[in-house]
Amino acid sequence: EDLIERKKATRKRVRAALKELTEEQMSTESAQICEALLSTLQIFATENPPERGRPVRLGLYVHCAKLREVDTRPLLETALGLPNCEVYVPIVDDAKKDGESEGVRPAMRFLQIRNLDDDLERKTMGIMEPKEFLADGVTRRQNLEHLWDVPESNPRPLDVLLMPGLAFDSAGARCGRGGGYYDAFVDRYFDRCEASGYEPPPLVALAFSAQVLPAGEVPMARWDRRVDALATADGVL
Repeated sequence: EDLIERKKATRKRVRAALKELTEEQMSTESAQICEALLSTLQIFATENPPERGRPVRLGLYVHCAKLREVDTRPLLETALGLPNCEVYVPIVDDAKKDGESEGVRPAMRFLQIRNLDDDLERKTMGIMEPKEFLADGVTRRQNLEHLWDVPESNPRPLDVLLMPGLAFDSAGARCGRGGGYYDAFVDRYFDRCEASGYEPPPLVALAFSAQVLPAGEVPMARWDRRVDALATADGVL
């Protein structure tokens, strides 16, 4: 109970700090964060040769302005323009809306997109998510986790997962917004990676300066996962 209350207090503290940011500040920091990632991560290299015929795979969120998230459009545009990169973005399944029982863990899938203008649609809170079907209205979009079931797809995991959050610290602690979507996905995906003999992808979080707290000030349960790196306006830490 104490942990729950501390997480609530942390979320309240960081939401208040985010509200103080101007549109100009968020735009400037977003550009700096994207520039740092584009110059640091190998996945964004213009020449990214296949590894034994395998494409590189990027998991990345589409930012939501209402939630004051770091704008990822430059990253998405760059990755989609690379000849050997598959891009997967999240779609949320509402268990309660679908009539499932209480207690079901939040469900989020990552589907492949090829075009920002054609492959996304606006959902709850104005969040852009991938369309479930391709343009023919019949063929389902490629689900990242279904690659395991298609051996010829070279089902190695993501090379990196770029993720949002609400509060972070310099030691890699992460506190989400409380929905548990990323926690549930990462737990499930990492278990599948390890069961298949693959190293899980590194987790890299994107954060405005207002979201980064001193080390030790982001409460975490023993089962919460830390991120491997934090991308801020100061660089990739």
